[in-house]
Amino acid sequence: MSEALVTACPKQGFWNWALQMRIQTGGLLLPIQIAIAFVALDFLSYWIHRAYHRVPFLWSFHVMHHTSEELDWLSTLRLHPVSQIVDTAIVAGLLLLAGVSLKAVIVANALVGFSAVLAHANVKWTFGLFRHVFVSPVFHHWHHARHDGAITLQPTANFGAALSIWDRIFGTSLQDGDRPACFGVEGAPAQNLWSLVLHPLRFCLRTFRKR
Repeated sequence: MSEALVTACPKQGFWNWALQMRIQTGGLLLPIQIAIAFVALDFLSYWIHRAYHRVPFLWSFHVMHHTSEELDWLSTLRLHPVSQIVDTAIVAGLLLLAGVSLKAVIVANALVGFSAVLAHANVKWTFGLFRHVFVSPVFHHWHHARHDGAITLQPTANFGAALSIWDRIFGTSLQDGDRPACFGVEGAPAQNLWSLVLHPLRFCLRTFRKR
């Protein structure tokens, strides 16, 4: 398969470079592929997460996650099924196109998923010096801190899923000392399954009527 792609691909330009990178990545040892996939997945997740807090249409999906007023590890699962499926497919597709093996993608997703569960846990862990690299529960709790007056979008920070370095590099790191006083978001849809799942559709209908 790779030989056929090399033959069909132009000898110069972006596509040749992308193909060579794919071949080289696929030839790496599995632990190295897992490390690459983990960092790349977390980096992409950081920017996708920021987009969910900046674009009103995307926020209509993500607000479901921020309706938790009592934060614990189960809050990790409070995600809109459509956005979760699309996000996973996009990120996994990009990693596979880059030549990362399916095993490495699965393991990296499991590691980031475990980090997300830990970050939502109802504990006051800060990770000490390791907080400069990894997302601790307290660090992520500030991402869920309630900001009254923000009805459309939630002005927040600490977007990292497993690594806190992206927030520190790109200037979105917020206080990570004591836990915030309360969680949730003002103006959220009713906290029942159908209201939360259908909220993006209602958002689109309201936007269409205004226009």
